[in-house]
Amino acid sequence: MVSRWAYSDFEIDGKVIKRGDSVNLMLGSANRDQEQFVNPDELNFQREESKHCGFGSGIHFCLGATLARAEATIALNTLINRLPNLNLKEDAIEWADNIVFHGPKHLHLTFSSPRDVKGLWGHDHV
Repeated sequence: MVSRWAYSDFEIDGKVIKRGDSVNLMLGSANRDQEQFVNPDELNFQREESKHCGFGSGIHFCLGATLARAEATIALNTLINRLPNLNLKEDAIEWADNIVFHGPKHLHLTFSSPRDVKGLWGHDHV
């Protein structure tokens, strides 16, 4: 969630916002808009759309966005390469009841035997 204050009066969806009013943007909801994204709840690394609100915009654009993207790319590539048979253990995911952080309450995964990924934790077993 991001909070801002209205710079000038405006109307949105029949609601009048006055200059100085606090306005809250629910990024998790905005980034899952079915009118903006095809299958917004699906993890898709090849997704073409990139008009998400995750890093803000304009003068509020995140200075760390490039670093965050690089870190995510490295982390996900490492995870996928070291655990090639990584899968969800369950079909249904229980989502956390949190207005700010949207995500699974628990994420149960399965993967190959640790022997198949020797060195991942620095030893032969978990």
